[in-house]
Amino acid sequence: MNTRKGYFIAGTDTGVGKTFVTALLAALVKQQFGDVGVMKPIETGFAPGVSDAEFLSAAVGANDPPEEICPARYMTPAAPYLAASMEKRPIKIPKILAAYKKLAARHDTVFVEGLGGLMVPIKPDYLAAHLARDIELPVLVVSRLALGTINHTLLTLEAAKKFNLNVKGILFNQTRPGELDAVQKLNPDIVRQFTDVPVLGVLPHVENLSPEIFKGKRLDKLKNHLDWQSLF
Repeated sequence: MNTRKGYFIAGTDTGVGKTFVTALLAALVKQQFGDVGVMKPIETGFAPGVSDAEFLSAAVGANDPPEEICPARYMTPAAPYLAASMEKRPIKIPKILAAYKKLAARHDTVFVEGLGGLMVPIKPDYLAAHLARDIELPVLVVSRLALGTINHTLLTLEAAKKFNLNVKGILFNQTRPGELDAVQKLNPDIVRQFTDVPVLGVLPHVENLSPEIFKGKRLDKLKNHLDWQSLF
């Protein structure tokens, strides 16, 4: 088991499937080891019933207080710094880190879903990469299987290097339905040629995404798309 108590799940962009990947990994750990915590430190565009934090909680049956799982929530669908500015509620980094420490003390493993990409601003002098650094978990990068992903993935890895983040792997996610074309299929192989960070999985598109897919045979089927041994 990873001795650093989990992973920080970073994306190359918004909408790449960070919530899906975080829920999947957390559900697999719960299946294998029986205990896991999840966290969405900052959520913008929040609305009851369509919340990433609520989705993560439902996927693993989390019993932790909602204010620990998601200590900063904003209704405005924008980058955290902009959302906080528009709602006149500055983001409190010490509160977020204190919530994470409570979860980490309570659970053997905690998965923290990041926000947008690593360069997304949280405060004037504080980016998502700073939060990943301060939480001190190894990082997994989620990339979409689409045109442009090579550039986005390599740029994310460069940003991670700049902030001295410990990137353990890349997970490619098919965000759209349908058959992959030849270029999309080759994207992970091309990325492998330009970095020594391993590609640990290529995940299929999932229709009707819900917390129920992270149970039983459906979870076992998704597990086959991951290099499980390298992750844990």
